[in-house]
Amino acid sequence: MKSKRQHLVYWVIATALAVQTVQAQDNPRVLQGHGDQVSSVAVSLDGTKIVSGAWDNTVRIWDFATGALLNTLEGSTDWVTSVGVTADGSQVYAGSWGSAVLFWDLASGDPGPAIDTGARTNITSVSISPDGTQVATAQATRGSKIQSISDGSSLLSYRAPSRASIWSIVFAPDGATFAAGNTNDTITIVDSALGTELQTLTGHEENVVDLEYSPVDSTILLSGSWDGTAKLWNADDGSELMTFEGHNKPVTSVAFSPDGSRIATGSLDTTAKIWDTATGTLLHTLEAKAGSVRAVAFSPDGNTLITGNGNGTIQVWNLTEL
Repeated sequence: MKSKRQHLVYWVIATALAVQTVQAQDNPRVLQGHGDQVSSVAVSLDGTKIVSGAWDNTVRIWDFATGALLNTLEGSTDWVTSVGVTADGSQVYAGSWGSAVLFWDLASGDPGPAIDTGARTNITSVSISPDGTQVATAQATRGSKIQSISDGSSLLSYRAPSRASIWSIVFAPDGATFAAGNTNDTITIVDSALGTELQTLTGHEENVVDLEYSPVDSTILLSGSWDGTAKLWNADDGSELMTFEGHNKPVTSVAFSPDGSRIATGSLDTTAKIWDTATGTLLHTLEAKAGSVRAVAFSPDGNTLITGNGNGTIQVWNLTEL
């Protein structure tokens, strides 16, 4: 028969384990509300709101601190594939498997003027120029287009080489060029004004589905691919700098931390990974267990990672507790 002291010891140990389990469950916090896969996430510039877009045709605004749903933004007629916040922090924008780029006021949720791209195919990616005057869209089988945000006028049309589709597009930090991730496994660096291809980056073995420029070095480009890897490139000369290997299924999303020291990758293998940018060392593997990780984004202070998941949830990871 166990003594009272032994029972007390067992109770203390069981209580400690229960506390550890609760703490583990609290990181990540889980936000629920979307009815289908969350394909894109972003954080407002002041760090107070999370923006998400999903295959339920909606964009949602969440309180960063509490996880409360603040607003559901409707207007998309099809799956939302790309969301973000404009450079001045005032508006949310979204692209979808439709023909328009939609805008809403971040604070009120009121819709702004939509920009009709004229696309008759899916908008797979959207990027706003650094000065906030232009929007670039990747339009799958119809290439990409740059338009004026003020009046929607067409400024440039570009088609990927070899009849490839474009799955990701991002303006360079100076806006003079953009990078396009293509289904022929390449990345093209294109003059934003002329449409001239300046560099072709080769090294991936499958579709290039996400791109992001470094926040601290405008020559460094990050890519994610269905080949299960992410890569760093010198966008000026086209050279490959580093490969991040560790996922066992396609990489769906990539992101730099605000100080550029880390990168995040999301994958269909249901994990997100945090890597050291300088050395390529794997720092953390986050087991989302949420169907798949479709999107990743850092908070402005770099202490939190947001993941959008295949089961319709958003997970908010406190990286300081890992």
